[in-house]
Amino acid sequence: MRTGAAGRSAAPAQVALAWLLEQGKRLGLAVVPIPGTRKTHRIDENLGALSLDLTRAQLEALDQAADAVVGSRSADPSWVSQGRE
Repeated sequence: MRTGAAGRSAAPAQVALAWLLEQGKRLGLAVVPIPGTRKTHRIDENLGALSLDLTRAQLEALDQAADAVVGSRSADPSWVSQGRE
């Protein structure tokens, strides 16, 4: 994310949120990323993702980074928690 943010005047969290919003557009879904924060000033920062337009090259780079993530993922998008109760 830092590489994606470096070419823009955006925080890594803004780039991540903008990428998530773009995923919803690509899939034709209403997507509402819900970032967690402990600091109130981060709320305004996170809102900046709404006005961040990522280029096709940036989206492709972020897609590749997402594809490299490994770990437990649920194939069922309706899951609520995966052993965190």
